[in-house]
Amino acid sequence: MTKAEQREKIGIALAALTAGRRAEKSARIRAEIAKELARASAVMAFVPTDREPDIAPLFVCRAAAYPRTGPDGEMEAVVPSAWGTGRFGIAEPAEGRTVPPEQLDLVLVPLTAFDAENRRLGRGGGYYDGYLKRCVNARKVGVAFAEQKLDEVVADEYDVRLDAVIYA
Repeated sequence: MTKAEQREKIGIALAALTAGRRAEKSARIRAEIAKELARASAVMAFVPTDREPDIAPLFVCRAAAYPRTGPDGEMEAVVPSAWGTGRFGIAEPAEGRTVPPEQLDLVLVPLTAFDAENRRLGRGGGYYDGYLKRCVNARKVGVAFAEQKLDEVVADEYDVRLDAVIYA
């Protein structure tokens, strides 16, 4: 199976999740992420799309950096002082304080699919893979629904393996 075929398979599985099941699973995922947050001081989260677990309530009262993408495939972590919309239509910091990747100790990573070996299939841009290589002190934790788990994710040599995946 190719990466494109794996993305299509997961897309079908996610489309079948009802709003109620998404909310229920998101609550269980947030409970597990809260345990990771208890041990972390410098965190990079992400703004979830409608197909991803809703982790936003965890960051209502806790500061976190969020990814901001650049035109050349680079990504940086920014604690936002103002929000905008990135090139993929996802909310991202328009302004704020940049956090060097080596200062992060937890990075929560969205994904399209994952497997038991913590291999991650992203959306195909390589933004996270390039960035995660620079997060030398961070625990890299994927966040997903159980429906996104595959027997084996197609991975290339540049794909970064996660330390763990939290899913429900």
